[in-house]
Amino acid sequence: MLYELNHAGVRIRDLDASLAFYSGLLGAKVVSEAFIPASRTDCVYIQIAGGMIELLRPADPPAGSTFGLDHVAFMTDDLDAEHERLAGAGFAFSVTPKVAGTGRGRLAFLSDPSGVRVELLQREEEFRVPAISDGLVRSLDHLSVASDDLAASEAFYGGQLGMSPLTTLADYDEEVTRSYFHFGIDTLELHHPATPDPGLPRIRHIGLRVDDVEETSERLRAAGVQIEPGHPKAAGDGIGGWCAVRDPDDVLVLFVDRPDLRDLPTTGRDDLASIDRPRGGTHDSDAPNGAAQNPDPGEGIG
Repeated sequence: MLYELNHAGVRIRDLDASLAFYSGLLGAKVVSEAFIPASRTDCVYIQIAGGMIELLRPADPPAGSTFGLDHVAFMTDDLDAEHERLAGAGFAFSVTPKVAGTGRGRLAFLSDPSGVRVELLQREEEFRVPAISDGLVRSLDHLSVASDDLAASEAFYGGQLGMSPLTTLADYDEEVTRSYFHFGIDTLELHHPATPDPGLPRIRHIGLRVDDVEETSERLRAAGVQIEPGHPKAAGDGIGGWCAVRDPDDVLVLFVDRPDLRDLPTTGRDDLASIDRPRGGTHDSDAPNGAAQNPDPGEGIG
């Protein structure tokens, strides 16, 4: 059974720069460090509030390597059974169950209906620690993935992976529907624009909840971080505000000051006015994002 949205995996160029951003600025803590001998890759888990991010730094990246958001990972208590079930449902695995590169646990990789790279993990070790409450961030609000076909994405994450629906929000400024699913405190956002573009990054951003985006923006500016043009601003769904920055590998990081998603009313897509109409131009959330294409899809350990 799948039971946890464990982390987002990010391929990075410089571990010190990434730690300076996530730990030095945002208050993340390193909760696990390992090394993948076959690819000479450092694998460092950091925890922000209650959620985790995996940083993968190859010592000798191949020519043409890209960096940024690479995969989302889920924990299971029976990897072989999940592989058999999902393969039987027609999902192709790029990596079938095998021992992780660090030797800690086992993993497999497949893609969701929109091409998002999904890792399944089984291991005995628990990397997560009690939620960190002394930093800028109140919670890892969500991980956002592209959804070209919202019904297919909801069927995959809700029906196949067993996540529970939280709510659906419509952003009428950006003409995007955002559908949220969760395992406990860990939430996935399905980002569905009115006119999907398969050329955009498959994993869109990391969303962090803070007390006040105006104050957060000022603190980040004072630390030398460039805030995205036009930010901070009111959210297009009418709930709170948000601002956006880029991490050292061009990963889009959003800060929101709305209530916890689990405290919002449960709303389904049928309750929303339609936004599926042609749109012109681009919006902030369509800007190129750090998105990695891992040359070795089995490299991550989860």
